[in-house]
Amino acid sequence: MVVDFHAEWCGPCKILAPVLARAAEQNPGVVFIGKMDVDQAGDFPGKQGVQGIPDVRIFKNGKEVERFVGFPGENEVLELISRHAKGIQAPPAAPASSEPAIKPFSKDWLPPGMSRKGEEQPAQAPAK
Repeated sequence: MVVDFHAEWCGPCKILAPVLARAAEQNPGVVFIGKMDVDQAGDFPGKQGVQGIPDVRIFKNGKEVERFVGFPGENEVLELISRHAKGIQAPPAAPASSEPAIKPFSKDWLPPGMSRKGEEQPAQAPAK
């Protein structure tokens, strides 16, 4: 997992973003990029010790193994991430299914007292 603390107005952050995306593409199922905009994250970045951006942290097995601040260059970033991704196996792909992963909602019931167009109205119980 690669966490990128960044901001929209940050020039080096804008240069780094496609490089991180490329690292994830080169290591599918192994490298995942998480992005946190420091302007929208409240005091969380400060609590994490972020003092400059971009601040990139690499985690492996839940522990931070590397970090860098600024943009050291495309080749250095790709090599660093690739080095930490080496030896990690991507999880097996889920078996293909003919069923869609997300099914549209179907409503087969109606609230009491309602009917579909063209259907008879249900008999109403007399009011007491």
